[in-house]
Amino acid sequence: MHFDLKKLAAIGAVAAIALTASQAQAASATGDASVTIAAPVAVSQTTALSFGTVAPSASAGTVTMDFANGRTAGGGVTLLGGSPASGVFAVTGQASQAVTVTVSPTVTLSSAGNTDMSASLTNNAGSALSGAGAMTINVGGTLSVGANQGTGTYNGTYTVTVNY
Repeated sequence: MHFDLKKLAAIGAVAAIALTASQAQAASATGDASVTIAAPVAVSQTTALSFGTVAPSASAGTVTMDFANGRTAGGGVTLLGGSPASGVFAVTGQASQAVTVTVSPTVTLSSAGNTDMSASLTNNAGSALSGAGAMTINVGGTLSVGANQGTGTYNGTYTVTVNY
C-alpha cells in the first residue's frame, strides 16, 4: 500500500479547518422583554352644562354659553337668571399620554309638550393628559330658542369620549 503523505496531510488540514470553522460560528445571546400597563382612562362630569333661565319672545334667538366668556343672548332672547354654567369633565389616566377627545356636536333639549331645542356644542379639549395624568374639558355651546318657545324645563344628554 502506498500513501501519498502530501495528499494525506492536505486532507487532514482541510478537515481541521472545516471543524474549526463550524465551531467558531456557534453563538448565543439572551434578550430582554417588557411591558408597561397604562392606567385606565376615566372621564366624569363634574358640572352640568346649563344655559340658565331665559325668556323667549315673538322672535327666535340664541343663548351662547362660552366656557371662557360666560353667557350671552342674541335675537329675541332675554337672559334672566338661573345657574348658567359650562359643562366640566374631569379626565384621569396615564401621565403625559396622548388622547383623542370626542364631544357630541349637538345636544337636543326636550320638555314634555313643547318643541325641542338644539344646541351646537364646543369644547376646549387638549391632546394629552398632564404629567399628573389629568385633564379638564370644558363644554359650551349655542342654544337655538324658537319664537314663543314653550315654558318649562328642557333636558338632554350628550357624550364626551376620551381614548388613548
